[in-house]
Order: sequence, then structure tokens, then C-alpha cells
Amino acid sequence: MKRSKLFWRSLLMSLAVILPFYLVVAAYGFSRAAPVQEIRTDVPITHPTSTDAKTLLVMTGAEEPEHFVLLRFDAMENRVATMAVPAQLAVPGTGGQQSLLQAVQSAGPAQAAELLYQVLGVPVSDYVYCDGDLLAQLTAGLGNASMSLANYMSAATLGELQLSIPGVGSMALNTELFSQVLQAGAANPERELLLRAEGYLAFLKAGMEHLTQVLPDAMRTAVSRCSTALTATKIYDYERIFRFLEKQSPECRSFTLPGEYGEDGLFRPGQQADAVVQSFLSGDEAD
Repeated sequence: MKRSKLFWRSLLMSLAVILPFYLVVAAYGFSRAAPVQEIRTDVPITHPTSTDAKTLLVMTGAEEPEHFVLLRFDAMENRVATMAVPAQLAVPGTGGQQSLLQAVQSAGPAQAAELLYQVLGVPVSDYVYCDGDLLAQLTAGLGNASMSLANYMSAATLGELQLSIPGVGSMALNTELFSQVLQAGAANPERELLLRAEGYLAFLKAGMEHLTQVLPDAMRTAVSRCSTALTATKIYDYERIFRFLEKQSPECRSFTLPGEYGEDGLFRPGQQADAVVQSFLSGDEAD
């Protein structure tokens, strides 16, 4: 019995010394192997990819869409671009051609995205339609933009808006005042389109350092208050794009479609329209 007790006592004492050492070595080995086997889903991607580009169609009007502006956010190309689209753009309709405005009034805002793809080849990622005053409220956080309105509006209109100041070439506009300017109307349809395209771009440039703070929140509000195709997942994608654009000082450009109005009142794009659209989407210089 004594020998048996001594044997078991010796065995337990040996295990008491060896076992902790073995456990420490095993734990260290597992800790070294774990990162290789673990699948990480929270590792941030530090460079934009080809999917980090979206085209947003913004439509405004008092009771239904009347004005159309495309906003292009491209983190891969490091570009922001705007393009105003004529409301009288000729698009396919029942029994012939109709204006983009007529098509949207009869089929709803979502139809505009499909028609712009058919006619211009512009793949619209999402759309938002709201009243111009609401759009001004949602984007007020972008700050003020400096513009020379004399390039677009008649002296009489500038006087009515109390924006005509002798000797002043440009002035700072907040989004609310710019909305009033757009409602007053430019000197002619061509200048109005240019004013919209350059005005939208001016505010995006002015608020470039605040895009991720202002636009995602504006989009979330638009989901509940506007007609839109935006979703929470899509807004997250835009937020990622804005984060890249904030860091890189993107190239900013505005475009209008070349073309002419026919006797039927419809606007038909000219021969250079394809080049302009391609430049809007990819950044290539139009001929």
C-alpha cells in the first residue's frame, strides 16, 4: 500500500508541474494559428473599386417632376459631375415620341430612369423626386456656393430677385436662395439647363468636405418624405463613395446635352450628345 500511494503521489506531483506548462504552450500555438483560419468581414477596403460609382437622378417640381439633373459620383475616377436634362427631351411613347416630362407625368418618376437609359445610354442607379424647397432644406448643410448669375439671367430678373449689384461679378448663394433663383427662371431654356447643372455642381464643390455628413442624412430623410428608389443599403454605398471623394479633392465638371428643339417642341440630342454622355460617365474628354 505504501508503494502504491507513493506512486500515485509522484504521478500527481509530476502532472501538477507538466500540465500547466503544456496548457501554456498549447494556448500560444492556437493563438498563433487563429488569425490564419479566422475569416474577417470587418476589414476596411482602403481603395475604391469600379463599383464605387453611381448616377443619381434628381427631379424637382411643385406637384410632379418638372426638372431633371443627373449627379455622377465616381470614386474610382475621382470625379463628380452634373448634367441637366431637358424636360422636353424626346423619348419613346405610345404611338410615337413624347417628352420626358409627359412620360413621367403619365407613368411616374421611376419611368424617367428607364427612358434616360434607352435614349442616352445613361444607367441611372437611383432617383429622388421632391419639391425644390424641400431639396434646398435637405442640402442646406453643404454651405454657400459662389456663382455669377449675370451669365444666366436677365438684368430684369436679377432686379426682381434683388440680386443685381453693380460691380459685383458673383455672389454667395445658400441652397434656399438658389431654389428661388431656379424658380424665377433663366433668360432662355439653354441657360436654365446650364444654370441647373453648374448650380448643383457649385454646391457639391462647396460642401465637398461635408458630403458624408450631409448627403446620407438628406437621402435618409428623402426615403420617408420623397418619391425615391433609395434604400438603407444603397445609402450606405453612397456614403462609402462620399468618404473616398472627401479625401482626394475630385475633379468636378458640369454638362448639358447638345441638341435643338423641333417644331413639335421636343428636344432632340445632336451628334455630339453621345460624346458628352460618355464624358459625363467616364471622364473622357468630349470631342
